[in-house]
Amino acid sequence: MKIKHIPLLMLFPLFISCVGEQDDIFGKTPITRLDDALQQYSTLLSNAENGWILEYYPEADKYGGFNLYLNFTEEGEVTITAETAILRQAGETATSLYSLKADMAPVLSFDTYNRILHQFSDPAPDGLGYEGDYEFIILGADDDQIELKGKKRN
Repeated sequence: MKIKHIPLLMLFPLFISCVGEQDDIFGKTPITRLDDALQQYSTLLSNAENGWILEYYPEADKYGGFNLYLNFTEEGEVTITAETAILRQAGETATSLYSLKADMAPVLSFDTYNRILHQFSDPAPDGLGYEGDYEFIILGADDDQIELKGKKRN
């Protein structure tokens, strides 16, 4: 092969093209899928006739687990009660605001202070508290179970 043909061969890959069109695997844009998921989770949370039981493990190796009972409304309020051991008085409830947010994944956030829930993420008295969360990544959901993971402490 002569040297004058080498530049011509070097230009050859420029004329090969890839397919410009790609099949859309999901059918919807990522933001549309995330918005649809948030709407689905909102409906699941607020339509539960008897509310939800949150099996909460703030730092399971140190504290074990706690059962909290949550009732969500469509207006963004949640009323929480829990096992008597973590309440100030039997039958105590606390109402606060919650929201579903689009982050890297759908997130359930308890936006305003709720004495019952936030005691797990409150750093008092030693700067660590129970080492829990008040924002949770929604890993998956169906009609009778929603799997959450703490956003900060897993």
